[in-house]
Amino acid sequence: MSLGSQKKLVLCAAWIGEPDVLLLDEPSNGLDLDSRDFLAELICRCSREKTILFASHDADFVAAAEANVLAMEDLSLVAESRNSN
Repeated sequence: MSLGSQKKLVLCAAWIGEPDVLLLDEPSNGLDLDSRDFLAELICRCSREKTILFASHDADFVAAAEANVLAMEDLSLVAESRNSN
């Protein structure tokens, strides 16, 4: 199977059972443009009802998914503030 086909299979498996939380690593990597656009729209739509966290280097995909960006620096600040309490 091609990388794109493998990615589609894994993404379909992620949605099985309608989980409340999805963790995705580079979900658009290897997808053709139509599949990437469909996935961005699916994430945008589903994020209204569930929590979807994903890592991506694809700024266009992040924008298309209407995702809120949480930078690594922000995570470090949260961890530091918890450790100081």
